Amino acid sequence: MCETYAKDGTPHPTNKRYSCDRIMERVMDEENPEFAIEQEYTLLDYDGHPFGWPKSGYPGQQGPYYCAVGATNVFGRQVMEEAIQRLEKRHKEHIILYDPSGGVDNSRRLTGLHETAHIDQFFWGVAHRGASIRIPRGVAQAGRGYLEDRRPSSNGDPYLVCEALVRTAVLDDWTDFDWTNMPSKP
Repeated sequence: MCETYAKDGTPHPTNKRYSCDRIMERVMDEENPEFAIEQEYTLLDYDGHPFGWPKSGYPGQQGPYYCAVGATNVFGRQVMEEAIQRLEKRHKEHIILYDPSGGVDNSRRLTGLHETAHIDQFFWGVAHRGASIRIPRGVAQAGRGYLEDRRPSSNGDPYLVCEALVRTAVLDDWTDFDWTNMPSKP
């Protein structure tokens, strides 16, 4: 993906990659988060290997790792619980940033019906497809694993979504976020 700059060399107001990149640089040496548009990410150990994977090589075939099923295949539960608490605290900011209309588009989808939490409420649940944050059943049984943030809209800017997740779940720092060109403010 590319960045867009104004004639004077400053990032264009639509250039959300610039701000996201600055936040990722802050955590790259220690955290090195990875994201998928499906809101999946891998926790890396200090040596750069996926947390809990064998240090010499790769784990077996995908089968037992699919959706992190199995107590010996998922790690990092304490990290996830802290992230959920932070995500709850910043729910309003995430709703604004998770769709290009500042939450207006998502208000039609996040109604509390049809396997969604209501846009004004935050809650998490184990295997609960109607929760804001879903913890897969295998993760809950293992006591460690990953989370699914079910709030981003399909037309959300992936840079804003990833930046919001890192600012909240990893850094817990919104002090320098620029709300100037956002569709609304918290």
